[in-house]
Amino acid sequence: MGITPTANIAETATDVQYVVTSLPRTQDVLDVLCSEDGVFNNASAGTCIVDSSTISPIAAKEFSDIAKERDMSYNDAPMSGGVVGATNGTLTFMVGSASEADYNHAKTVLEGMGKKIFHCGEPGTGETAKIANNLILGI
Repeated sequence: MGITPTANIAETATDVQYVVTSLPRTQDVLDVLCSEDGVFNNASAGTCIVDSSTISPIAAKEFSDIAKERDMSYNDAPMSGGVVGATNGTLTFMVGSASEADYNHAKTVLEGMGKKIFHCGEPGTGETAKIANNLILGI
């Protein structure tokens, strides 16, 4: 499918237009983005970061601010739909972006993974929508 494995995060984030992450915890996203060999220190200006992890909305806002300082975009885009949705390419994404242009840029890659993509507002609002979704499902 044209995918070439890389040895580390730095190599993975170099000379790409998009970086998509899906990690279990806020700390994991922090490590991947902010470590010395992480995305922020190795990706080029203009890189679009799309994080489909379910993490802290506050952290998502902070990651967006850091990305903006480096002339990148960070979009929190947690997903819903589970393994079946992932397998079938029918996931739902709730996206928080700093601008409509950032959202549209992120949407390009998300359309390959899901069917429903909602722009929830500013950075962190995708995470907030996902938390609300989980609470409703739990009830």
